[in-house]
Amino acid sequence: MSTDLAIDLLVTSARFVRYVRRRANTDTSVAEWRAVVLLDEHGPLRVSEFAALDRLSQPTATAMLKRLVAQGIAGRTPDPQDGRASLAELTDKGRQHLAALRQDAGRNAAPLLTGLSADEREVLRRATQLLAGLVDEHEAPHGSNPRPGKKETS
Repeated sequence: MSTDLAIDLLVTSARFVRYVRRRANTDTSVAEWRAVVLLDEHGPLRVSEFAALDRLSQPTATAMLKRLVAQGIAGRTPDPQDGRASLAELTDKGRQHLAALRQDAGRNAAPLLTGLSADEREVLRRATQLLAGLVDEHEAPHGSNPRPGKKETS
């Protein structure tokens, strides 16, 4: 049944991520990491858009973005469609930070894969591509009218 497979995928991928996270060599919180990824995938974003994507209250989203701005990981620019609003986006430092987080996670996950055969690694590579394609195909845009130049998720 599709529901059983979906549950198995969710549980197993969450376990895999928790395993890697426990071995992380970083002080970056899971919430901060998720925020950086969202800005990378969907930015630049208004606070309300960010809050909706991360399923946060607006005050919590505002606090998270303020923290990222204070660290130099994100920056704010005026929203060209509304002078009263601003957009949050990753800075070069933020993109480097995300790359370092991903490298660390990869180093922590790699030992799990060393005992696999070439065929098994290829199955995982293909499954990863398949899952990414499914998400890309089914992910609804977060805004009904994207701003010009806004990076689309694909």
